[in-house]
Order: sequence, then structure tokens, then C-alpha cells
Amino acid sequence: MRSVAGYVLAPILALLLLGGGIALIVVGVTSYNDRIEDFQRFELQGVPGAVELDDPGGYSVYFEPDDDTLDLSFAYRDPPVLVQVFDDDERVDVEEYDSEVTYEVSGRRGVGLYTFSADEPGTYTITVAGASGGVGAAEGLGDIAVGRGIGTRLAGSLVAGISLLALAPLVGALLAIATFLRRSRARRREATPAS
Repeated sequence: MRSVAGYVLAPILALLLLGGGIALIVVGVTSYNDRIEDFQRFELQGVPGAVELDDPGGYSVYFEPDDDTLDLSFAYRDPPVLVQVFDDDERVDVEEYDSEVTYEVSGRRGVGLYTFSADEPGTYTITVAGASGGVGAAEGLGDIAVGRGIGTRLAGSLVAGISLLALAPLVGALLAIATFLRRSRARRREATPAS
């Protein structure tokens, strides 16, 4: 019975890896949705917005247009939507996104504009202005959302989950093949007469 244990273990191990991959993907997507829901938001009405940041570290500034038909693209950066972030009266450096970051989750849709680093917890003031003739955020057509970046955690969970999904059948097959080879060798040894 011991020689067939690999045949029994192979599908069990493959199923466990498949379950782990699916769990990682579900946790990643849920975490992604929760992170977006947890953004602090303020409506654009020509006045600065204030956000309370509980932890130091990297944060992102997103624009969520009120008009669901607007294309979430680089249009909000060219002409640019200008964002300034202040900690008390001290200006904080902001950087534009290098790539297009958009989301559509639970009736919310937005595009990443800038990132900044909060050196310490506290209240940060964010001002938004568009270039002359600019379209979008500066004209008060939506909300500004501020929170932790959304890309890396989701990407990590998806890559790990998909890797486990791809690895599961391979591990199961290798274990079954190893069991087959081990049993074949054992049979040959038993069939060979002792000299």
C-alpha cells in the first residue's frame, strides 16, 4: 500500500496548491477593492481638501470623475491637473505617475494622478488646479481620492496565485511520475532472480 501513496498524494497536493492559488487571487482582489473603498475623498469645488493620514509612507492622489462616460486616460495630465500637497504649511514633493493607473470598483472609477510621501502622520492639505483651458478635475467635475497605491499588492497576489495555479498540475504530475518510476524499479528488482 505504501508504494501507491504517491498516487494518492499527487492529486491531494495538486488540489491544495489549486486552492491556495485561488485563495491568493480572491484575497488580492478583495484587498484591492477594500483599499479603493477606504480612500479619503473630497469634492472639487475650488477649495483645498484635507486628508488625515494615520501612517507615514507613500500615498497616491486619484481623480474620480462624476461623468461615467469620460475616458479614464492620460487626458487628465495633458493638459495637466496640478496637485499640490502640504503638511501644515510645508509643501510636499509630488511625482506624476509613470504609467496609466485606473480602477473601476463598486461604482467608483478613477485615474492615478500623482504620488507623494508623507513623512509623518497628520493632516495634509491638497490643492488642485488645472492648466488654463484644461478639462476635468480642475473644473469641479468629480472627487479627489487619496490613499495607498493600488497596483503592487494586487499584482503580487495575482502573480503568486496564478503561479500556484500553474504549478499545481505540474507538481501533481511529477509526484505521480516519480511514484510510477519508483514502483517500476521495485517490480523489476522483485522480478529479477537472485543469483
